[in-house]
Amino acid sequence: MPRLDTNSGDYLVEIKDQFVLFGAMQIISNHFMDIEVATDEFIGQYQDKEFLWKETLAESFQAFLDTGVDPRE
Repeated sequence: MPRLDTNSGDYLVEIKDQFVLFGAMQIISNHFMDIEVATDEFIGQYQDKEFLWKETLAESFQAFLDTGVDPRE
């Protein structure tokens, strides 16, 4: 994030000097990574049903018609 008090630089020097703030940022970063992993695992549970949100109704119906047997024949 660019500094607001000057036109150049960032807040990295201040963050390195304040170990408590640096530690809190690491904890937040670790929690964020844990949330990403848990989200990927949750989404993975429904991988076999992804056609429900990836295919349109027209595409799904056309695939059904293409693979089905025509009872009129």
